[in-house]
Amino acid sequence: MENKELSLIEQIAKEGAIQTVQALGSAQQMGMVASQEDLTRLIQSGMEVVIEEYIQRIENQSKIILNEAGSIRKDNNSN
Repeated sequence: MENKELSLIEQIAKEGAIQTVQALGSAQQMGMVASQEDLTRLIQSGMEVVIEEYIQRIENQSKIILNEAGSIRKDNNSN
């Protein structure tokens, strides 16, 4: 795994962790977390958001470009 990818993963994970902790704090204040199941669901939702964010950023970095002849090439900027 490249440093750039690791940095992206670390960045998204940190952002997701901060958002999940904030959501947990708010949920606790509102009395929405009363069991381990509630906590598990909250963390699961946070993880889903983080994974979706990672996929979206990777897709944006690896756009597929159609050229005039209709052939497909990936613009991975690694060449």
